[in-house]
Amino acid sequence: MIKGDTAIKKLIVGVLSIAMLALSALCGCINVEGDGGQMNKGSQETTKAQVYGDTIGDYVPFQKQINTLYEFGAGTSESGFSTYITYSWGTKIQRIVKWKDHNSTEVLEYLKGKGTLKLRYFDGEAYHNPDMTDVKANGARVLLQEPLEKGAAWEDEEGYRSSVTGVDVSVKTKAGSYDALEVTVETPADGKGQKYYYARGVGLVKFMDGDTEYSLDAINEGAGVDFDVDIFFPGNDGKWVIDTRTIKVRTNPNFKPLFETEMRKAPEGAMPLLTENGRFMRLDIFPAKGTSNVDMDKKFLNETNENDMKIILQGIVNTVGRFFEINEAEITIEQQPYIDSIMAEKP
Repeated sequence: MIKGDTAIKKLIVGVLSIAMLALSALCGCINVEGDGGQMNKGSQETTKAQVYGDTIGDYVPFQKQINTLYEFGAGTSESGFSTYITYSWGTKIQRIVKWKDHNSTEVLEYLKGKGTLKLRYFDGEAYHNPDMTDVKANGARVLLQEPLEKGAAWEDEEGYRSSVTGVDVSVKTKAGSYDALEVTVETPADGKGQKYYYARGVGLVKFMDGDTEYSLDAINEGAGVDFDVDIFFPGNDGKWVIDTRTIKVRTNPNFKPLFETEMRKAPEGAMPLLTENGRFMRLDIFPAKGTSNVDMDKKFLNETNENDMKIILQGIVNTVGRFFEINEAEITIEQQPYIDSIMAEKP
């Protein structure tokens, strides 16, 4: 987001999350208990939102944003950004925000029974893609709170004050023209306000941060998002040959075939990590513990040279460890214990 201290990044990136997320199955999910913000009664003015009974789901189009890349441009010389939903599990959603010089990750939780959307986890410098939807919350921001009517306001536990300051506000972007819900957020530190504009059935279409305007340039349905993977191949000289590959993933990705393909293609002067027939049976990542379970099939065991097995497994663990940001792995062969723990090296 905007360069500056972590609190400001958290505000801007977090609130951006509201309308960009593909909450997938949330439309039919059960109610979830949780603490919302402190609600203040909205104005008595009758608005279109009140007539139609708009909810968060109307401005956060749950089904439409799966496998969809949203691109935003800046109205000044600053670069824009793109957003993509990487994981969607029930009432929790994780997405990546990609800027020119950094990425961030955030997890949102929809408390349907309370009509609240919360930012429960935020990492302002995240370049890999572990699933963080089940890790301990590190935030309590309330991003949206029903009723979504002009004059409605709320304050969350972190001291951010938000209010609906406009309904059906005309917004023009490169992606189209919209009648948008306008939400103003004040930071607890200086009371500075940002304005966010959400269109029904689309999501976030514009936001203002001081004099800087970001607006929606394009919606690319069916797209994927690129991640770099450092593959640790054992070199013929006894050193690691770290080869960076780019993989394209979609929402709720299956990394096993992606890793298998890249690990079989060793660069010149290095040894592949997988034989032609060897494959992953399971690849379970536990971000909260910093561990993983790498389960290989028997063909991997039978086809890998016994003298090379130790360095091959170390290369696999190093690759998985760097990408998913974990420290060690348990190795099993078709769910049978093989090696209790291999620590990921960080050369």
